[in-house]
Amino acid sequence: MDFVSDTCPYEEGEILDLHLLRPHDPQQPDQIEATIVDLFQPFTLSCAMKVRIDNHRKLASEGNMVLKLFDRRFTTEFRRVWNVDVWTPEAENEFHQFVNDPASSNFLADIQKDKVSNSPFDIRMSAGQSEAWMNQAMLDFYNTEVKAYDTLSDVQGDVVPRLIGLVTASSSSSVSPGPLDQPTAIPGILLQYIRGFQLKDLGSHAPKELWDGICQDAMQLLRATGERGILNLDVQVRNVIVKKLRANHYKPFMIDLAICRFRAEAKDEEEWRQWRVDEDEEGWLGRGMEDHLDEDYFYRRSAYSKQLRGE
Repeated sequence: MDFVSDTCPYEEGEILDLHLLRPHDPQQPDQIEATIVDLFQPFTLSCAMKVRIDNHRKLASEGNMVLKLFDRRFTTEFRRVWNVDVWTPEAENEFHQFVNDPASSNFLADIQKDKVSNSPFDIRMSAGQSEAWMNQAMLDFYNTEVKAYDTLSDVQGDVVPRLIGLVTASSSSSVSPGPLDQPTAIPGILLQYIRGFQLKDLGSHAPKELWDGICQDAMQLLRATGERGILNLDVQVRNVIVKKLRANHYKPFMIDLAICRFRAEAKDEEEWRQWRVDEDEEGWLGRGMEDHLDEDYFYRRSAYSKQLRGE
């Protein structure tokens, strides 16, 4: 199956029209223009790109920032994993016909109730159904990431990037903008841009004698998010950005929080602890770095992780 689409509208230098949601008046969004500086491809759960905004005084002072648009059409990796056909204008037409058909109401209600990770894809859906399922998946990812950043408000800019604003896509897209609960909306977030490298590339960017310390600092990010009630179900070495502060000083940041569970979803603290033990976020990160650094790095479980596991 071909998962590569040549219809993706995003390219360097293009200007995107966005609606910036006002926290206290979401019905009257600011109109902003984001110029694409760079694309972070391949697109996975969102279409991530570096942008700058010149027509808004406060945002212009931020310089470059990261825009993540949860655009179901071009999240190539997610479509590949879930075996969803590549987006086409024809599929888009079927999608709109489907969601506007009263007979689709039961299907739409069912996918709104289910978590994406629990949605079986072992039946053949029509193009309209597939796009509706994808649309709900993107809304779920968006809502989860926004909730995660809100939960981490006290450590934004330290453990994770700062959340600068919430947006919806406008005329840059062939899909018209609308409220977030409507299938025509393309929700997104603006984040602080962290200039650095992915943790997986540590071997090419930092001296060997610093690797262990940097990896330990990255694991402390998971402690910080866990203590604030977030269980990251998508811990990968590419989801940690390392910023070089000065010679031999590096600081990691956690990114990509669209696949998480929250403490409030557990029935009690013991179930929450067990979820964290079973997921073993730190182990995923440590073993991932062992793979990337080969025999030059050996993962040692932290004292905090051992305590969590009762070791």
